Amino acid sequence: MFLSRIKYLLADIGFERRQGNSLFTASYKVLTETLAQVYGRFALVEFDLSVPLPPTRCKVADLVIRTATPDDLPLLKPLVRPSRFAEFVRDLERGDTCFIALHQGKVVHFVWARGRQVPFLKRLGISLAPEEVYMTGAYTVPQMRGRGIHTAVWNYRVQYLKKMGYQRSVALVKIGNKAPRHVCKKMGGREVRYLGHLRVGNRELVWNIAPSRVPPPP
Repeated sequence: MFLSRIKYLLADIGFERRQGNSLFTASYKVLTETLAQVYGRFALVEFDLSVPLPPTRCKVADLVIRTATPDDLPLLKPLVRPSRFAEFVRDLERGDTCFIALHQGKVVHFVWARGRQVPFLKRLGISLAPEEVYMTGAYTVPQMRGRGIHTAVWNYRVQYLKKMGYQRSVALVKIGNKAPRHVCKKMGGREVRYLGHLRVGNRELVWNIAPSRVPPPP
């Protein structure tokens, strides 16, 4: 077990290096995200899908946005850390929705929508209502960031989810991660709850954090 974890850590660091990160940055990202599975402070963000989104403009003219199928897995694999790809495949096979954006035949962005009860959310004491969907795992390739792709996919998925009957979407964002909190605020998200999480062995501790102890989103 220990050796397999070391193997995946090294593979994940190699993946981050191929994304253009230095060895220090790649190692820091992988190790801090691994530690986040043990300890984390999160904001629960809620979005009302009936509220019109602010006008946006995508700077990629030939962008294709759609939901992924198992046939897209070879295109997605280069964008997913080795330690997560098996779970990625299982999520797609169990019916979770993965939205993708393609440019010149390559996936340049993906994000997940999960309408089922997510185990990690349940451990935090969060249960999705039938009209709620959980959004997670948004990723844009580095060379295509800042061109409005994430927002274009956001608009597409809101319309898609509304047609499926969902009224609200929720997301978990790390309190210390300023960029995602800013994006959520820009897109009309409301931070409705703050939580702390600590896992020691098989035991987990979850606690509420007072809003007065959380800096506002930038």
